[in-house]
Amino acid sequence: MNKILIEQTCSQDFLTQIGLIIEEKIAKVIAKVEAVPQQEEVMKIKETATFLGVSRTTLYNYDKLGILSPKRFGNSKRYLKSEVIEFLKNKN
Repeated sequence: MNKILIEQTCSQDFLTQIGLIIEEKIAKVIAKVEAVPQQEEVMKIKETATFLGVSRTTLYNYDKLGILSPKRFGNSKRYLKSEVIEFLKNKN
């Protein structure tokens, strides 16, 4: 942290220094918040099948073939919507 000598600083310089320190701290907090990855939208197996217009069995086969694989969230599997959309783009 920056050290300020009060006895050698006029009040305006003191306030300016405090303002700069506060701005620096706020910028660091904002940078940390922006660095946190945004949660990506996930879809259940049934939702994904409906979205793609395929059966759940087809999704299972896509997974086995490595074409489109779900992610594990605890005991369940979910598809990342961005990956499903990318799959559709590449399919056509």
